[in-house]
Amino acid sequence: MAEGEKKQINLQEYIDIINSVISDIGVNPDEVFNKPELSWDLFKGSAEVIIHIFTIEDTYFIDVRSSVCPIPTTNVLPFYRKILELNQYYVAVKFYVYKDWTWVSISRELVGMSKEEMAFNMNSVGNIADEWDDKLREEFFKT
Repeated sequence: MAEGEKKQINLQEYIDIINSVISDIGVNPDEVFNKPELSWDLFKGSAEVIIHIFTIEDTYFIDVRSSVCPIPTTNVLPFYRKILELNQYYVAVKFYVYKDWTWVSISRELVGMSKEEMAFNMNSVGNIADEWDDKLREEFFKT
């Protein structure tokens, strides 16, 4: 492989897998797909789920993520501790902070991903974000 050349994969095969999983939950994938960005943006419950295919060097990856809630302005250290401790309870899913928001995501190399794994990733991220957005807001954003 020449330097700077990406590994050849059948990208359409993985786009079709993602579209099939999205269709299975009753959403038209054409309505939520941003082709230039290789991303999909849809809702699962109250959680917005973003699916994004990207490359690092010569490898394709997929990231399934959802924002959960902003970082609170008070009790920040207990909040960080809470989301760090939440990471121990979930397989493959991680809580993290980016640009003053709390997120949950699963990322992996794209090659070898099955439809079943894609469905697991999307459902896990959507369900966990949907569950914890209200719980974290109740615990850390009481007025």
